[in-house]
Amino acid sequence: MLVELWCQPPNSPDLNYCDLGVFTATLARQQEKTARNIDELIAATTEAYWELPPRVLNAAFLSLQSCMDLCIQANGDNDFKPPHIS
Repeated sequence: MLVELWCQPPNSPDLNYCDLGVFTATLARQQEKTARNIDELIAATTEAYWELPPRVLNAAFLSLQSCMDLCIQANGDNDFKPPHIS
């Protein structure tokens, strides 16, 4: 078996599930709440995550799967536009 090591920049290609919609959706919900200290901020963020509708999490997983498929088609490169799945 022939194995070659290729150096790539960090996040290239970006296959982080949370970056594909989960962080944005959680942040939008968290910012609707008032937090006066770090503990309240953590609680608001945790609550915002658990309030996310399943369709948001499903869309992020479908986006991740599509990105993986595109990455394979691009031979491991990141010269593709990430899909938007709603």
